[in-house]
Amino acid sequence: MNDGDQRGASQPSSEDLDLKDASYLVDAVFRLEHAVTRIGNIRLAPWSLTLSSYTAMRVMYNRPHLSLAQVARRCFVRPQTINRIVSQLEARGFVARGPHEDSERAVALSLTAEGIVALKEMTAEVDKINTTLTQALGADEIGLMQEMLRSSARMVEAEAKELQKAAKRD
Repeated sequence: MNDGDQRGASQPSSEDLDLKDASYLVDAVFRLEHAVTRIGNIRLAPWSLTLSSYTAMRVMYNRPHLSLAQVARRCFVRPQTINRIVSQLEARGFVARGPHEDSERAVALSLTAEGIVALKEMTAEVDKINTTLTQALGADEIGLMQEMLRSSARMVEAEAKELQKAAKRD
């Protein structure tokens, strides 16, 4: 093997570097998502609920009388997943189903008084996660980071929507 071959075999190519650099942000976001989910589930263990259940409760608190489909969209989960979550919350007495004002077929969801009390208790724990996330940032950076993450999410969601539309056409 000549010297050129050895160098080529031991050093990454420019294509490898591009792939490594391009995936770094995705890896960081993926790691953060899993870390937040893990700590959230640990903090919410006294209520035997997950961060997904907490998020669904927050959505129902902030927007009472949404349908299952509307809650699913706001929680970024499939209707089957939100149906399972809501059924568990209903069994615990945290959620009530009622008639939906806009549709005879849809069911409106709302938190019960017991659900609101539990949500407020859980929020104190979830706020601790937020505090941990923002410890390394200054006040200006927190707002900037939130906006950048939301903007990035909107862009990725739009791209995913376009890809789904293209896949349906094919």
